[in-house]
Amino acid sequence: MNQYILSLSDDKQLVPGLISLIEQGTDVLRVKALLFVALLCKNSRRWLPHFFCNAKLISVVDRLGKEKEGFIHHCTEAFVQLVASLVPGILDTVSSDIQQVMVGKRHGPVTALAGRAHPKSTIHLFPLILHLLGSASFKHRVVTGHVLLQLANLIKILEAPFQVLFKNLTVDIKDVKPTSLLKDRLREVEGNPKLGSLGPQLQYSKIMDLALDKANREIIHRQGSSSLTSATWSW
Repeated sequence: MNQYILSLSDDKQLVPGLISLIEQGTDVLRVKALLFVALLCKNSRRWLPHFFCNAKLISVVDRLGKEKEGFIHHCTEAFVQLVASLVPGILDTVSSDIQQVMVGKRHGPVTALAGRAHPKSTIHLFPLILHLLGSASFKHRVVTGHVLLQLANLIKILEAPFQVLFKNLTVDIKDVKPTSLLKDRLREVEGNPKLGSLGPQLQYSKIMDLALDKANREIIHRQGSSSLTSATWSW
């Protein structure tokens, strides 16, 4: 069966077709499509971002989750439970991958680590966790004591290099204010009516979005052709 499922990856219309069936199909087709998506995701994690980084599918499942009775309700509950059960394993492997990257055990272009082209990396699966946490149907199943502990450990892993950096610079991380890191973004606000007309809180949010986007581009694309050395991550 795995051989047949693997061959489906070449079908570019599979994902949008299944989402369309779940959204607009008859009750029987909806249930069959949900079960098929569950089978694909359980068989291989490579399918997870295709379905659960898709706002349309999340929205449809949330609507189906409001069904109070009938086989659609039971099928949706089983579907949500199966997907939620995959989250702890995903967080374990993501944390392991990030740790290996930070200690320099895994070399290669940054783009390979952040993209789908790197078959051994699962870092690209983390965004789907955020999508599930934002879903009314999934968040109550996903958020468990074990998952919260995993997320806390992941944050510690990501904070460690920055703590070393600030220590080496004799800077107390508590003294670092977000606005002090965004001075170069102010020029993108000045003269921009879409941002300038916003209130302070919304304006700050927009500036932060710009800064994070800029940081993401610099980190991922700056060294697209160079190797990720251990010194880069160990600082």
